[in-house]
Amino acid sequence: MAKRDKARIKASILCKEIRELRRRLCCNFNQYQQINDVISNKERACKTAGTASSNVVASDLDEILSRELKQSLAHTRNIARGFFAQVKTAEYQADALMMGRAISGETLMVMSSDVDIPIIAGDKCISIKEFTRDGNIEIVSTSKDTINKFWNHH
Repeated sequence: MAKRDKARIKASILCKEIRELRRRLCCNFNQYQQINDVISNKERACKTAGTASSNVVASDLDEILSRELKQSLAHTRNIARGFFAQVKTAEYQADALMMGRAISGETLMVMSSDVDIPIIAGDKCISIKEFTRDGNIEIVSTSKDTINKFWNHH
């Protein structure tokens, strides 16, 4: 928590310094390039500090996610006969956990940008690889039959 607060304060100070440099930039044509370079460096540092102040994964994320899924009835089969079984936490090698569940049949679909998962897990594994801003997803499998069965049943 203290590191995030320090980063937030640093970002705030850098933003103030950038504003002041931009004001100086308008009036000081002789040092335009030098001031502009300093602004660029401070903007990068500000972005880094801002990211460091806000990138946080809650230590109890699995519990929060489980609670939210339960409240939203995600464990109940929906119209498409899909449901969410349970949240699994893997401190290390989450890919191995997902592949193992897919290979054993415990998991029917995996959400990951890792292209190796459907290849290693085999023909019955479907991986949701990518979400885009326009709402599209990329579904990956090593078997066209698996994809066709998925679309026909959902």
